[in-house]
Amino acid sequence: MDSPYLVPNRLPDVLAAIQVMGSHFWDSQEMKHWVVNLGAQPQSSATWEEVFAAHPEFFGVDHLKDGRTLYVLRLRRAYENTVDEKTRAEVSAEEIQHLKSTGEYQKTRVLSRPRLQASQVEALMKTAIELQVRAAALADRRRFWATLTVPAAVGLFGAVLGYLLKGTTS
Repeated sequence: MDSPYLVPNRLPDVLAAIQVMGSHFWDSQEMKHWVVNLGAQPQSSATWEEVFAAHPEFFGVDHLKDGRTLYVLRLRRAYENTVDEKTRAEVSAEEIQHLKSTGEYQKTRVLSRPRLQASQVEALMKTAIELQVRAAALADRRRFWATLTVPAAVGLFGAVLGYLLKGTTS
C-alpha cells in the first residue's frame, strides 16, 4: 500500500493543519469551523476530512452523542482541559481540583485544552516531514528493485521459452 504522504501536495496540507490546530484557541471543532482557518479545500484532496482520515497519526475525530463530529489534533488531547474559554486564562491546578471534587468539571463546557507550544508544533511538523521523506525513499527503493527484476525476469522467461522451443523442434 502506498503511503498517503506520496499524494501530491499532501505534506503542505498536513503541515498547515498541524500549525492551525496546534495554535488555535479551540482544541476541537466541527469541520465547518476549521475550514475558516484552513481554507475551504486542501490542495491534496477533495476535503479536509479525507486528509485527516488518511493521517490518524496526527488527527482524530470525536463523534458526539448529539450528532456533531469534532476534529482534533491528537497531541492536544494529551492535555487536560485547563483554559477558561471566557477569560482564555489557564486555570490553576487547585481550581481544577475543586471543579473535579464538586462535580463541576464534567458538567461545565467552559474549559479548553491549552495551545501547543511552538516547539511542540515544530516537532510535529518535523515528524510529518520525516514520514514523507521515508515514504519517498521506500517508493524509490521499490522502483529500483522493479527496474532490476523485471528485465531479469523477462530475460529468464525468454531463455526458458527458447530452450523449450528448441527442444520441441529437435
